Amino acid sequence: MGKHKPRPQSNSSFGENTSLEGCIGLPYLRVSSKRQEIEGNGLQSQEGRCLIKLQDLGVPHGKSFFDSYTGGGDFMNRPAMRALLKYIDDRPHQRFVVIFDDLKRFARDTEFHLKLRLAFKARGVILKCLNYNFEDTPEGMFVETVLAASNELERKQNARQVVQKQKARLENGYRSFPCVKGYTRVKDARHGKIDIFNNDAPFVKEALEGFASMRFVHKIDAVRFLQEKGVISKKQQAEKAIATFDSMLQEVFYAGYIEYLPWGVERRLGHHQALIALEVHEKNQRRLKQSVVSFTRQDVRDDFELRGLINCATCLDTKLTGAPTTNGKGGTYNYYKCPNKECSMYGKSISADVLHSGLDTLLKEMKPCDEVVDLAKVIFEDVWQETMKEESKIKTSLIAQKSQLEEEIASLVAKSGKAISEVVERQYEKQIETKAIELEAIEEELEKEYDFTVPNRTAFDQVMNVLKSPYVVWSSYDTKQKQRFFHFIFESNLNYSRNEGYRTPNYSLPIRIFEEISSSKPVDVEMGGIEPPCIPE
Repeated sequence: MGKHKPRPQSNSSFGENTSLEGCIGLPYLRVSSKRQEIEGNGLQSQEGRCLIKLQDLGVPHGKSFFDSYTGGGDFMNRPAMRALLKYIDDRPHQRFVVIFDDLKRFARDTEFHLKLRLAFKARGVILKCLNYNFEDTPEGMFVETVLAASNELERKQNARQVVQKQKARLENGYRSFPCVKGYTRVKDARHGKIDIFNNDAPFVKEALEGFASMRFVHKIDAVRFLQEKGVISKKQQAEKAIATFDSMLQEVFYAGYIEYLPWGVERRLGHHQALIALEVHEKNQRRLKQSVVSFTRQDVRDDFELRGLINCATCLDTKLTGAPTTNGKGGTYNYYKCPNKECSMYGKSISADVLHSGLDTLLKEMKPCDEVVDLAKVIFEDVWQETMKEESKIKTSLIAQKSQLEEEIASLVAKSGKAISEVVERQYEKQIETKAIELEAIEEELEKEYDFTVPNRTAFDQVMNVLKSPYVVWSSYDTKQKQRFFHFIFESNLNYSRNEGYRTPNYSLPIRIFEEISSSKPVDVEMGGIEPPCIPE
């Protein structure tokens, strides 16, 4: 919390005989689970007991601090504890009593218990606990340390028991974590609790299968679909929504299986009903490994194609916002402005036409020399050859996986025929089915014949067009395409000054590489790069 100013000190900050005259009471309340709150150990009940104690002590209540941080560790990880210490530091001439309802609320980690105690002592704070008397004596410190170590042991034992129970449930084919989207957990006479489909299930299925079939080319396309159907909140930011969908794509639970490798729980059939086929899940895993997807703002309008891409040059980090307005003659015009009220440019409009045409001019100036274009062709060909080598390696790997699966299936079939009970035989059959599905997916992939020459030619032409004339490409795109293309050219948002125009742009890595290579010939002959344009002599 930084250095704190000295405050009035008493002879003992913890003893029962310490004077409380002039002190202000600050209750600190903490729970680590919803169950604690429901069962009466919640924040409000803790506060009530602490307030009664303060009243008995004749100490007025100042402010309460509520925390729901789980586990031990550094007390500075707790938001309310940070706020409490800051509150005390901001009032250096005031004396405080910090009160807890139980020593476990103080800290459940021996090391940080002692550090937190010293932090309060350095601030001259008097500590009170409803079920323990703090004593600033060797004997008192010994007892307190033992209790802190006991609390830490209890916390770790509880955590271990929770993990053991969760792992056992996973091993038995049940999900022990919160429900995934599309499922609801219900009580069941046979299974105890089991996950079943809810109203979102059809939409989740459509999104997962759509991503596998390339109906949704990008993750953001599937996210928008799920947001339209109410599966993912429309208020959720695009980055978080994509992360949510990314987790859904990686979740084998949707294919009817249970798996959690961090705890050594290998893939096995679950008792729940599958939403998608395992083949669909495997296709999505391959897509995740092979593609990098992007997203754009959903509220972009054609009239404000640069919304979210241009920052105010005065306050730098603030993005210019766009809006239409009317003039005295009843007409309308579009403008951008800085929304930062503390900025000197706040409320001062910039014509949308001026901002857009300024970027057009910037893009028109980006014309590389012939040497740069030739170099790009060579690099592109090298990358293409490396890509083909990688594709060959992938195919070889798939063939090896196919051979191994065939051997494993044959071995399981032989063991199944020698099984001494029906239970053991069914377990073998489940394993055979799982591996057969994996084998089928690999065989399907190996049967496909890809012709990479067409996409290679298309990609090459697109890259050359961008290098030769970024402005031509930019002007041919619609607004959403422009938003994506912008970040190919520029590494970050551009800064725009109302008086000076665009500041020096920070080009993206591909553009910078060509620019630097083009200007570094070994004979020290300067060669024009991306900017400024090459001028023939």
